[in-house]
Amino acid sequence: MIPKTVLIIDDSPVVRKLLSNLVNRLLKTVTIYTAGTYDEAVSIMNEKTIDLAIFDYMLDEENEVTYNGIELAKIFKNKFPRSYSILCSAAMRFSYNIPELMRQDIINVYISKPLSENKLCDIINAVLEYNPSLV
Repeated sequence: MIPKTVLIIDDSPVVRKLLSNLVNRLLKTVTIYTAGTYDEAVSIMNEKTIDLAIFDYMLDEENEVTYNGIELAKIFKNKFPRSYSILCSAAMRFSYNIPELMRQDIINVYISKPLSENKLCDIINAVLEYNPSLV
């Protein structure tokens, strides 16, 4: 089944727009929500049901506080345990063990930036094959 709702969380408006366009082309009937901050993301998760979330690893806020996308992924998985999460990052070093987070089902896929349309298409297709119960 095709996800009906996707949440894209990235502090870069350019990346949010790029990801929105790519997801929209791949999943033509999907509703896309975007968030540029931690607070926006939490607000959307509290108000909407989300089938698929794409998280940026580092979210720089206006007040220069840096939030971690993994913390948002934990909130997301707690609220939507059957939904799918993708973590994206240009960072080379992490304070988290990514394979362990995947084993714990906090994140399902990690991909490095820059993102390409082909890479995103492959991952979304894998999401659909991995979790056909997404509605």
